[in-house]
Amino acid sequence: MTKKRKVLGISLVVGLCAGALALTKAEAAPISTSGLICHAKNGSQNGDITAVVNGVRNSNVSSRDVVCAVERQPAASTSSDQRFFVDGDNLNGKSTSCTISSYEFNGGFLGSQSFTTNSIAYDVQLIMPLTMVTQFAYLSMTCTLPGSNNGTLRGVYTFDF
Repeated sequence: MTKKRKVLGISLVVGLCAGALALTKAEAAPISTSGLICHAKNGSQNGDITAVVNGVRNSNVSSRDVVCAVERQPAASTSSDQRFFVDGDNLNGKSTSCTISSYEFNGGFLGSQSFTTNSIAYDVQLIMPLTMVTQFAYLSMTCTLPGSNNGTLRGVYTFDF
């Protein structure tokens, strides 16, 4: 075999390996989900939840729960956990509480992480170990929004670490 063919062969192998690594990274791409995907947890309260350009609010004077799908890809094999950043704002000293829950494909509960904040603008990180976000897990987020339009849930951003 000539020296040129050996170099070409090695270059081809290196290129294929690099391509495979790129595909592995692509499977763990971050996903941003708008709060507009959320709806009232209690169907009779659907009229209280208002969609705005950048999220959802609760127009009723009492707090209301919304439930949201949390889009994600299975964690990359090199990840130790999946992280979720929940974004929104609160007005007039009011607070928002959210819980992200994970369920196995058969409905079995895997775990959850929660927070409560009264920050004017929030970007709260929730970390779930891979035991809670298995390959076939489905996630949902339930948030309690303050009444009288005193909070906006903007959405959730998912990525591997």
